[in-house]
Amino acid sequence: MKDRPHVFWKTFLLTAYFMVSFYNFGTLVIENDVNYSTWLCIPLHAFPSYHMELEKRLFVVFMIPLIVQGTLAFVLVITRTSRHQTLMILTALCIVYILAESLLVQVPIHAKLNTSPSMDLLEELISTHRLYRLPAEIILFFLTGILLFRHLIHVPDKTN
Repeated sequence: MKDRPHVFWKTFLLTAYFMVSFYNFGTLVIENDVNYSTWLCIPLHAFPSYHMELEKRLFVVFMIPLIVQGTLAFVLVITRTSRHQTLMILTALCIVYILAESLLVQVPIHAKLNTSPSMDLLEELISTHRLYRLPAEIILFFLTGILLFRHLIHVPDKTN
């Protein structure tokens, strides 16, 4: 009976992590792989107002959930809640990389697009996403899927 609260919180943290992880993957795909390429269809004179309005909404829909996912990943690592510590550490590192790449590479390009939009900047945004962030997102997606699978079938982590 003593383990019930511990089991509840462990299950709650893992469930929250998986929920926000798959939400974020969908959000990232829609924003980066669907929206970015359609921006090339928006006339440059209309782009700044569209882009600034979109950016306001993206913080809530994109950045806050990504920060929550990173926080949950680190809580799971620190508390050793996941039976698969190595996978959990790798997912946390992927999230840190995605956040860093977003803030250090993508955000400065977005800022330039608000003041002086150009097709070259849009292409740079798309290409930097595809070269730097997309591979990490795909790795994170598969690591999270493997982690979920292992938790569902109770595979022990042989590295710990």
